[in-house]
Amino acid sequence: MRLRWIALFIVLSVPSFLLWKFVFQGSSSPASIQETLITTLNEAGFPNAAIEKSSVFNEHILFENISLDAHDFSTIKFLQIPLKGSDQIHIKNATLTGELSQDYKTITIAGLEKPLSQTINASLNNAEIESIKAERINLDLSTPHGIIRVEANADIKKTGNDEYKIQ
Repeated sequence: MRLRWIALFIVLSVPSFLLWKFVFQGSSSPASIQETLITTLNEAGFPNAAIEKSSVFNEHILFENISLDAHDFSTIKFLQIPLKGSDQIHIKNATLTGELSQDYKTITIAGLEKPLSQTINASLNNAEIESIKAERINLDLSTPHGIIRVEANADIKKTGNDEYKIQ
């Protein structure tokens, strides 16, 4: 169960910070929005992040085929961020690939060059989000005893100050 939360928090923390950057710092052109996403991913600890496609619509920004590392081990296939602050972020088909240490205390994620706790805290501290829908979030971990795949779906809604309900 703990691995499912780790997968969700890693994948969801970056879009939360992105929403804050886009809505509250005023990025508007497709090029500046994509640049902001890359910068945000770099700041979150993914220095080799790349985006294959981005599109701006009237009510949202859509990113497709985001690679979080140089070899496409960790990816987000679909990330939709609203242009209005109170709407829902939507993430689909995200996979994080990593390793669990021999002592089962440390998880490393492909492409992530910062500690997990630092990445999550930096991203969520500046977020102003109301709702996130996450579908088909996978964490694939190589362990001393084989490979583990953790799959998660979640609807996350803000219920109060810094409080969220996860279903």
